[in-house]
Amino acid sequence: MKRIVGNRSSGKTYKLMLDAKENNGTIICSNPNAMREKAKAYGLTGINFMGYYEFFKSPTEDLGAYYIDELELFARYMTNNVLGNFTGYTLSLE
Repeated sequence: MKRIVGNRSSGKTYKLMLDAKENNGTIICSNPNAMREKAKAYGLTGINFMGYYEFFKSPTEDLGAYYIDELELFARYMTNNVLGNFTGYTLSLE
């Protein structure tokens, strides 16, 4: 599993997009249209993007490699829409 940890504006999303492009992956994110525009601004094409709702409705085996942008937002989405009473998690910076 690839972990990209860094401060705001440190290039985390760009690195994620590069890895997804190399591995024909799908990036799961809160706003696929905005991410497509961001990729376009970076000069990156051929990356698949999918919103959280669509992700939970799709079989993951059909996606190949998939990447989560902003894991905390993803966890918050799961709390409000999928898991219910999810209240915490741990994260190792390794």
